[in-house]
Amino acid sequence: MKSEKLNIGGYQGLPVPNTFFRQENPDNTHLAIVFPGLNYSSKMPGLYYPWQLMRSKGADVLLVEYQYNTSEFQSLPSNIQDEWIKTDAEAVYKIGSALRDYTQITLIGKSIGTLALGHLLESQSDLRSANWVWLTPILTNKPLLKQLLAIPHRGLFVIGTADRYYDPAVLAQLEWSGGSQSLVLPGADHGFEIPGKPLESLRLLQRMVEELNEFIA
Repeated sequence: MKSEKLNIGGYQGLPVPNTFFRQENPDNTHLAIVFPGLNYSSKMPGLYYPWQLMRSKGADVLLVEYQYNTSEFQSLPSNIQDEWIKTDAEAVYKIGSALRDYTQITLIGKSIGTLALGHLLESQSDLRSANWVWLTPILTNKPLLKQLLAIPHRGLFVIGTADRYYDPAVLAQLEWSGGSQSLVLPGADHGFEIPGKPLESLRLLQRMVEELNEFIA
């Protein structure tokens, strides 16, 4: 697969950095879009292996590489930050989904990337049948939780018990209300790691990728 950069204009026309991997198979109909965390890029293990898995399954992969950890973004009021994330997410989906006649879409978000997914879940009705992968979702974010509870979808939630956003009651509610499923990683923090225990961390990461492999048909 060859990589390329797509011309995506997001919030106030600012470019949304990205890398697109296109399968050589001209008949491919599967697109995966990956929205990273604030300080957790697609090069880090918890995202790198999921999108590599998507490549191995024959999907085109669009990696979003926004940089919301800049002082410019961080100094903005929360409602403006939210609008920025929403605008970027919709621009990414619009450009990415138009590249081929895709019949299967997989959306993967990590942490702040799950806020981008929440906006797409709410605004893009054609995505309701997509595969939604919520990695370390910010379950304390009220707008996101409202979106998740209001809109049934096929989702996989992955979070560790040491993650500050972990809430077993909320996960149970999401599974009951929308038919989604969750994978809870014992001892894992927000970075999918058990501090000081690299081998155990790797085993949890392998478990997560195996679960994702089963989730994506």
